Amino acid sequence: MSGYLQRSKANKKQGKRLWFVIKDKVLYTYAASEDVAALESQPLLGFVLKVDPLQKMQLKLYHKNTLYYIFKADDVQTAQRWIESVQRSHSALTLTINTFFFFFTSVLSEFCTKHLETPC
Repeated sequence: MSGYLQRSKANKKQGKRLWFVIKDKVLYTYAASEDVAALESQPLLGFVLKVDPLQKMQLKLYHKNTLYYIFKADDVQTAQRWIESVQRSHSALTLTINTFFFFFTSVLSEFCTKHLETPC
């Protein structure tokens, strides 16, 4: 997913229009769409996107219940595409973490049974 959004910090009213790209669960920030070097990169792990039903073009990115950034899309359809893209990134992260946890507990259980002769 890529496109222009207006981004502002939680404590500022005026935002800056920037080009954003979500790739491999990371949000990249560019000054313009033709730029090749990102200004910033922010892994999305641990972030939550919240949307106010009264401000459908505005997206709020939180980390540990702290407002990190406010994004504003040009229209409701664009905002919805960004929401879905962030949700897909989050779902993939959750799936990866759950898969790792399942693998780890299976290995641990097998180790305990084999070497300790008792389930863990």
